[in-house]
Amino acid sequence: MKKCRYCGTPQSDERHTCVDCGKPLPKPLSDAEAEVIEDALDAKINRTAYHDDVFCVTRTDKILGIIGIVGLIVSVVLFCVSLTELNHIRDAWIEQMHQAIQSGAPFDAIEIIDPTKPRTPSREDFLDRSVGGASVAILFFLISAVLLLVPRLFWWWNTVRYRIRYNEEPAPSAFDAACMKFFKYAGLVIGTAALLFGAWMYF
Repeated sequence: MKKCRYCGTPQSDERHTCVDCGKPLPKPLSDAEAEVIEDALDAKINRTAYHDDVFCVTRTDKILGIIGIVGLIVSVVLFCVSLTELNHIRDAWIEQMHQAIQSGAPFDAIEIIDPTKPRTPSREDFLDRSVGGASVAILFFLISAVLLLVPRLFWWWNTVRYRIRYNEEPAPSAFDAACMKFFKYAGLVIGTAALLFGAWMYF
């Protein structure tokens, strides 16, 4: 093996000029030097093949997956806090109804539940929206985090019938890869938007 001293391109011993820059090539490398270069080339090829694989989990995807998990945890906390406060408000409302009925003032109870009575949005309304936003955020953060950190799961689920029937796994199509990419990143965006909406409604 020869290596161009100008551009560093490795090439066969039979060549006298560089295949890239056309400059004269030096003498062949020793076996040890050639082995080092071949190992480096093999590692580079393997890295390239790995990153071209649709199931590859890149560093960016790992970071985004961790962000998705953090968003999932925050969404669960917001959901639990909002639901707890909402239940307390509803329990207090039911207790108020019971007290109105037991005190012999049924008209007060009717006034409490009168749907025709104009009212402004209450704390209960905001908490309802907060719980809804947190629920949506939990769903999309979960989907996104799973697809970012375990991308093969999407393909496994998509081809389970084919693999059971034919006992083999087909190569992913371009459409499947595009769908997986969309759900990975769109889930983060939608989850973040839903979490912000839920937090805005709560605070």
